[in-house]
This record gives sequence, structure tokens and C-alpha cells, in this order.
Amino acid sequence: MKFFLLFKGQSLNDALELGDRSFNTFYGEVGLKALYNILDSENAEQLVEKVLIKDEKSKEYSVPEFFDILDTLKLLT
Repeated sequence: MKFFLLFKGQSLNDALELGDRSFNTFYGEVGLKALYNILDSENAEQLVEKVLIKDEKSKEYSVPEFFDILDTLKLLT
């Protein structure tokens, strides 16, 4: 299952790919690095409120929900 990072108002076509979950492993893409950069920024709290995470079926996740998923997987970047 693929996950995507986008800001409110963006379409899934304009999103960055966070990565792909397969066989208990998460294969991180450029969007995962972008998410970590957002979280490390000075205005992380404001930016996180504007971030959406969606899977390929358009189900939405909050940032904490997404990291709960990552916690159950092996992460490869």
C-alpha cells in the first residue's frame, strides 16, 4: 500500500510519495524525508496542521497515526 504526503487543498496527483508498505516493511521515498524535514522545522506545529497523509485508497491519516503504522514496520529508506 502506497502512502502520500500532501497539504490541504492539494490533489493526490500533486502529492509526494511517502513510501510503500509491503511484507511488514516500509520502503521510504522522497515524501518521507520531506515529512521529517517538516517535523524538524521551526514552525513544525503550524505545518503539521496543514499536512495530510493519504494512502492509495484515499484514506486519510494524521501524522501520529502514520507514525503508529511505521512503528509496526521495518523501515528502509
